[in-house]
Amino acid sequence: MSSAPGPSQEFNPGRGLNFKISDDRLSCIMTAKPLWLMGGELNHLVLLEYVESSGVHRDRIDLKAVEEAARAIQVALKDTEQQKATLEFVVAKGIPAKQGINGWIKFFFQRAQRVVLKEDGSADFRNINKYIHINEGDKLASLFEGVPGEQGIDVEGKPIYPNPIDRPKLTLGKNVLPKTVPDPENPSLQIKEYYAALSGVVFSTDNSLTVSPELNIESSIGLGTGNINFDGTIRVKGTIEEGAVLVCSGSLYLEGNVESSEVTVGE
Repeated sequence: MSSAPGPSQEFNPGRGLNFKISDDRLSCIMTAKPLWLMGGELNHLVLLEYVESSGVHRDRIDLKAVEEAARAIQVALKDTEQQKATLEFVVAKGIPAKQGINGWIKFFFQRAQRVVLKEDGSADFRNINKYIHINEGDKLASLFEGVPGEQGIDVEGKPIYPNPIDRPKLTLGKNVLPKTVPDPENPSLQIKEYYAALSGVVFSTDNSLTVSPELNIESSIGLGTGNINFDGTIRVKGTIEEGAVLVCSGSLYLEGNVESSEVTVGE
């Protein structure tokens, strides 16, 4: 009659223990086969030696879990059914990286040049609202610079780095007033708001902002600029071309000629 498989006469706990680190490196699972752990004393100190030799960092070992594993194995060794079982225990845990929060910029005025399609499908390049007038005190933009993440550590003691975050910057030109306030959606975070210091025209890129009290156009007014309706002073280095519409509530300084009949000037 054949006997059931079992350990050799020399007590060797390593035959009945297996250690596997999870793919995310945040836990180490010890698998124990009680049938191969018979024949000697297996307390938590013996288990701890094997856990340490598995490659996990000592600081990441869950000592309480090791003690509980030792007790559970001792109980299994006394039960003929449990002797044949496979027991699993998480004996080490890492600290996951804390992901940061991406920053963002939000503009509160129409930035994109808008080309209007007519009913016949053709594009109206004149009414594109290219120059945006704003009033003193208008909110121009909000900026959240983001919150960097925090580094974690795996069960081997190696660092786990958080993902990089978007950290936008906004370069301020003239006549823009910054203000730091709590984020309305998350009061624990701070955002920066930007306001117009005076009435005029706002110029922006994806990362810059400036306000001018006058609208300075370095070319002629026509298809390239679109029609212009500006509440302030306009300076034009070129000509107001035929068909162009210009409405100016302030003064108009023109270096070229007026070829259009649709020009209205306030002063």
